[in-house]
Amino acid sequence: MRMLILGAAIATLSTAALTTTVAAREPTAEERTRIEQTLRTNGFVSWDDIELDDNVWEIDDAMRAANSEGRRESCDLELSPASYEITKRDCD
Repeated sequence: MRMLILGAAIATLSTAALTTTVAAREPTAEERTRIEQTLRTNGFVSWDDIELDDNVWEIDDAMRAANSEGRRESCDLELSPASYEITKRDCD
């Protein structure tokens, strides 16, 4: 009987642990519009992947337009899901 109860408890805890893990996801059309508006407002002209991961929008390889020296800057960015403001920049 103890083994049955222990087995049920382990199964319940395992299921609870799995259901609290949320996979990264792509933005909805409305979210993408707001994210892209923020990117363009901040001078970015192209970007690769956009995903919500750990409650932060992550944008890979956001490229700024070429500066006066012809140099283009590439950045990995994080945006707040509440305000859509850039909260982190990691630029080359």
